[in-house]
Parts: sequence; structure tokens; C-alpha cells
Amino acid sequence: GQAALTLREGDKYDITVRGPQGYSFSNQIVDLNSFTGNTLAIKLVTLKAATAIQLNNINFASNSAELSSESFPELDRVAALLKENPSMVIEIAAHTDNEGSDQQNLLLSERRAQSVVNYLVEMGIAPEHLTAKGYGLRNPLVPNTTDANKALNRRVEFKILEITKM
Repeated sequence: GQAALTLREGDKYDITVRGPQGYSFSNQIVDLNSFTGNTLAIKLVTLKAATAIQLNNINFASNSAELSSESFPELDRVAALLKENPSMVIEIAAHTDNEGSDQQNLLLSERRAQSVVNYLVEMGIAPEHLTAKGYGLRNPLVPNTTDANKALNRRVEFKILEITKM
């Protein structure tokens, strides 16, 4: 589908698009001070096994597994998606940049993934539908050569392990 919005120049917008059952959601922050163009395309992903979806704005303090409050809106969207698709089993995958040792990053990413799982359980998601997995610095999206790239590599994703029939 399509939607048309009239937005004020210079403002910042948090745009969330929710699809029907069987499709992901998408959330983007659009800052019209730096946005070029007049069209924003948002693609919703079909929910099926082996699909991985990167979550936005899941943040932790440096070297910590404590979720920052700015993470809650995105995790609330994940909880709503899981409630709408109750047969879905997912892995919460946490990744780090290359600062620190491999072992430290692996442990940190495991703690961060578990922190996200704990939050989702608190939101009413059945623990048997969630697995926490830390990957440390093993799967970077981009080379860890700049601060901007390191920020891209510090991420949380969810991967659909299976969708069971009820």
C-alpha cells in the first residue's frame, strides 16, 4: 500500500509502519533537516523461518547490558509483533564492535541478548519462544575502521527460527 503525509520542514519524525499478520513492522526516524528527496520507501518483510530483522535504537551503556530507556519503544513493537504471531520462535542476536577482546565482546553480547529476552518476557512473551545468542564481534556488517562503522556493528537483531502451526 501507499500513504501520503504532509510534514513540516525541519522537524524530526518517528515513523512506524505495521503490516498485517505474517509481516514485520518497520520503524524509522526521519530528520527533515538532513532528508533529501520527497519519498520514503518502507519495505515490510514477510515473516518466515531464517529471516533476520535488525532492530533500531536498541542501546546500552558502554560495556553494559542494561537497556537504555530509548530501547523500549522498539522492543514494545517486537513484543506486539510476537503477540500477533504467537507461533513464531525467535533468536535475539546481539553483536558488538571490535573494541576489547574477543572473549569480552562475546560475553557482553550474550548478556545484552539475554537482557532483551528478559524485557520481552516481562512484556508477556512466552520464554519458550525466545532464545538469546551473543555473537560478539564475529559477524560485522562493515569493517570496524571508523566510529560510524563501529556503531553499525553494535546491533541487536531477531532471527526467526521457526513458525509453528497452531
